[in-house]
Amino acid sequence: MLPFIKSTYFENLLDSFSNGVILLNTAGRVYAANSAAASILGIPREAILAMEGDELLEGAAFPDGLQRFLERAEAAEDGSYSASIPLTMARPDGSLVHLTLNRSLLFDYNKVFGIIVELSDVSGIVLAHEREKRALDDRRRIAKLRAAGLQQLSMAVAHQIRNPLVSIGGMARMLLRRSAPASHDRELLTAILESADRLEAIVRAVGAFAEIRRGETVAVAVAEMVDAARTETAARLPHLYDAVRWEVGFTQEELRADPDLVRLALREVFLNALEAIATGHEGRIAINADGGSETGTIGTVRLEFDAADGTLMLRVEDDGPGVPEVIRPYLFDPFFTTKAVGVGMGLCMAQRAVREHGGHIEISPRPGGGARVDLHFPKTPEGHPNGEEDGETENDG
Repeated sequence: MLPFIKSTYFENLLDSFSNGVILLNTAGRVYAANSAAASILGIPREAILAMEGDELLEGAAFPDGLQRFLERAEAAEDGSYSASIPLTMARPDGSLVHLTLNRSLLFDYNKVFGIIVELSDVSGIVLAHEREKRALDDRRRIAKLRAAGLQQLSMAVAHQIRNPLVSIGGMARMLLRRSAPASHDRELLTAILESADRLEAIVRAVGAFAEIRRGETVAVAVAEMVDAARTETAARLPHLYDAVRWEVGFTQEELRADPDLVRLALREVFLNALEAIATGHEGRIAINADGGSETGTIGTVRLEFDAADGTLMLRVEDDGPGVPEVIRPYLFDPFFTTKAVGVGMGLCMAQRAVREHGGHIEISPRPGGGARVDLHFPKTPEGHPNGEEDGETENDG
């Protein structure tokens, strides 16, 4: 076998591989390497051939030692053993290369005579992931700054508009009471009142958004928060709540969070799901004397939970018409709504409540139709109460 390995034919065969290949004997001596390995490592082939196995990649090729690797390999039930590790190393010129390194045994007549080390350069993939992560971080930072600017604007708007609006609504109501039943002015005053009520709802929503601040965090049982949010949702839209089937997965997970904000985020997502399911059923939902539905089931809301890497994901799915891709980027924008009558602050408030904990929300299509909303909460929230993070407040910038 050794004369064949030392042949020009075998050397040309190794050089035909795009991945780096290095061969060692069982004593750890390098006796073959291809040009791809030299290029990936930034080391001349002659220098690689002069190395010992434990020197290769400064010990990264055999982090547990060459002898330990051989022992594990020989103990394998099928007589072979392989191992793969990710690796980042500096070339002699100082540049970094990201590798996937695979090691396995070479056999000749059922006897181990060497080790093959395969090097895959995954630098392009790693760098692409890093660029994607930086872009995502930039988008989140910009969204955070937008939220901070909106909060400042919200407080100013709520303060400047509330008092004049109350006066307009109050005087219109007074004039409406004084007007004659058949007076044409009643129609005009009613229109003024409806507009004032709509503006008042917007001001209330803006004020509520401006007040979203993470307070004291405590251990929160997620199941209890889900039940509480469902109760609040039922109080808001009883006729839709009764017309929907709820499928809630079981969880014993806990968060360290502000319970009020967790309930707020869940409630707004639940309300959004109910309204989405109700799309296309307008005018066909019969309401009983208690405000509930007599229509029967018109859709399903599903809740699932997944915990990993210190994060808890709450997934809410509905089988409504789904979210058109063209409007998906605007779903968390303040005042964006597809409803004829609506303020458009629900998802914006939910996102703010989750971000106060250092989490985020994602909305995507549900396989089979409908929408999927994933709320990602860190089990231990980032930063400090009152929206402060790393010594800076949301109002900075």
